[in-house]
Amino acid sequence: MTGRSHPNVPKGLALVLLCALAVLPLSIAGTAAAADVTKVGWVRAQSVLEGTAEGARIRSQSDEYIAARQKIVDLEQRELETLEKQLKDQSTLLSDQARAGKEAEFRRKLDDYREKVSQMAVEIERKQAELLGSFSKTIKEAAQKVARRDGYAYVFDSPEDGVLIYADPAHDLTDKVIAELNAAAKSPQ
Repeated sequence: MTGRSHPNVPKGLALVLLCALAVLPLSIAGTAAAADVTKVGWVRAQSVLEGTAEGARIRSQSDEYIAARQKIVDLEQRELETLEKQLKDQSTLLSDQARAGKEAEFRRKLDDYREKVSQMAVEIERKQAELLGSFSKTIKEAAQKVARRDGYAYVFDSPEDGVLIYADPAHDLTDKVIAELNAAAKSPQ
């Protein structure tokens, strides 16, 4: 072309056609990109724990473990309270040396009690981490299965945990993960 327009095409129309041809590849690329949307979802792990049979089993095990430890703590606390009451009731009747000995025994038992409570708290944390660690893996596997089945490219943990700043509730996969885990629990292994 020598800069002249085709003799049968008006000059303005030629410019419009030229622009349309230039934009057409961009609009086709935009349409292809729009068709290739990346789906992102999220799961509320705490809700999965609360909404599944496996989660109920884990919570029950954790509660039983804590209750057993609490019984031990309560028993020792009652013993301390009894010892303290005896010390107060007998303090006027005891010699200074006997009272000092009883007070030292009480302080030793109180220190032992505090140490035991601290150790039990650590044991409880370990047990809960153990129980929840395996369940976290189960949640992850179920979330992966839901994501693959429903075409999600990414699945995040819940927005409450600070991983996301915003999450559209339409992309909350929690109920699907709960359903997946409950269905897996009902099917023969």
